[in-house]
Amino acid sequence: MSIFKDSIDYDKVKIHHGRFIPIFQPSQTAMTPFGTIHFPDDIYEEDYTSPSRVFPDVISSKNLFVHEMAHVWQYQLGYSTFLNGIIIALKGGYFGNRNYIHHDGYPVANAYEYLSKVQSNQDLSDFNMEQQGSIIADYFIDTTNNHTSPSPHPYTKGMPLIDSILKEFKNNPSNKQLLPRDNHA
Repeated sequence: MSIFKDSIDYDKVKIHHGRFIPIFQPSQTAMTPFGTIHFPDDIYEEDYTSPSRVFPDVISSKNLFVHEMAHVWQYQLGYSTFLNGIIIALKGGYFGNRNYIHHDGYPVANAYEYLSKVQSNQDLSDFNMEQQGSIIADYFIDTTNNHTSPSPHPYTKGMPLIDSILKEFKNNPSNKQLLPRDNHA
């Protein structure tokens, strides 16, 4: 996956068909603790690069996959996605108000929302692990689909800032300084 360059050891990436935590993991939620992606039955696909029974379009499918690969990237660089996911959950970041509407029209938890937080002079480490996954995935989709997604990404109006935030990531995704500095929800 070109966006991560050689910062991920792809031979170590495992995709698991099933939930990581059967009782607590919602059926529409992927989890990537310890560098393994867990897709519950409801969202598991053999190929995340083509439209399918689960996703209305290839954009949504690719976005989810790249978002989860961002967690693989974080984990392989030494960030504890499991522990930090628990911290975000304890702060309520995965629950409660779902004020953020993703580009595919679905509301998502506040832990993923980054649009209102984007400012000049920020870098990727200023965002929590879920926001990083969303920023990287949205940027990947926007730059690889030539703005042809069914509905325009809401963040494209802030593309110069996103481009600036990802400058070092695009240059050297192996830089551990890019990992989240905070677990804000």
